[in-house]
Amino acid sequence: MKRILTTLVIIIALVLGAAVILPAIYKDDVLKIVKKEINKNVDAKVNFEDVSFSLLRSFPHFSLGLEELSVVGKGSFKSDTLLYVPRFNTTLNLISVINSEPVDVIAVKLSEPRIKIKILETGEANYD
Repeated sequence: MKRILTTLVIIIALVLGAAVILPAIYKDDVLKIVKKEINKNVDAKVNFEDVSFSLLRSFPHFSLGLEELSVVGKGSFKSDTLLYVPRFNTTLNLISVINSEPVDVIAVKLSEPRIKIKILETGEANYD
């Protein structure tokens, strides 16, 4: 019984240690991937200063945070900052992230967002 309990404690410690260490090791890679994927899927220039992710903050879900998030328009809106958020946090279903399924978003939190909605006389809107 004592051996099983010791093994269980060691496994839990390893999992928790990996959950703390892995985000720090892969932070730069995740930052590049997130910027690339967002800009590939959005018709605007998206930028942010820093990314944070954690398995512990919203356990058993995956937490992703972006600092100084800005979305600047393209084309007719190229000089407009459409969105600025000092702190953006989202909670994602961990299984959907791991399985490459469509990602299940559980929560989105915006800290002091500034949103600029603009519709031109031609009917073109910056949120399209």
